[in-house]
Amino acid sequence: MYWTAAFCVFFVVFINAEGQFLPSEGIEHFQQVSCTSLCPLYWYPHNGNCYRFFGMAMSWHEAETLCNMYGGHIASISSSEENTFVYHFISPFERAWIGLNDVGKEGSFVWSDGTDETFTNWAPGQPDNANALEHCGEFYNNAAPGQWNDLPCNQDRPFMCKLHM
Repeated sequence: MYWTAAFCVFFVVFINAEGQFLPSEGIEHFQQVSCTSLCPLYWYPHNGNCYRFFGMAMSWHEAETLCNMYGGHIASISSSEENTFVYHFISPFERAWIGLNDVGKEGSFVWSDGTDETFTNWAPGQPDNANALEHCGEFYNNAAPGQWNDLPCNQDRPFMCKLHM
C-alpha cells in the first residue's frame, strides 16, 4: 500500500457555558475535538468508503492495477444512491470504467472488489457482449447518462477507485 497517512484536521472548538460555539476571545472553557476521517489525501469519503477519480484514460486492467496500488479497486456500485455519487465525478466525461466485469466467465458479471452484485444499472440492451469482445463495464453517457454498458477491456477510459474502509 502506498499511502500511510489519513487526511485529517485537528482543531479546537470553543464552547461557552450554554454550549454555543465562540470565537477564541471570551473563552469560558474549551473542548478539543479531533476528526476521524479515514480517507487519504485527495480521496472523498462517502458511506464508509473512500473514492478518488482519475481523469487519465487507461485500459480496465491498467486502471484496476493502479487502484490496487492504492489498496482499492475500480469502483463497485451497490445502490442507486452510490451510482449517483460516482456518476457525479464521472459525468463530465463521455465514458468511464466501473469495476464490473465478466472476464472470469462470460455473462457472469462480478465486481473487481468481490462485492456482491446487488444493484445494476445497465442501459437498455446491455450488456450485449458485441463481437464477443466486451467484458468490462463502463458508464456510458452518450445514450444513457448514468447507465452502464459493456465494452472491450483494452479501451482507454478514465475511472474511479474505491477503498473499503
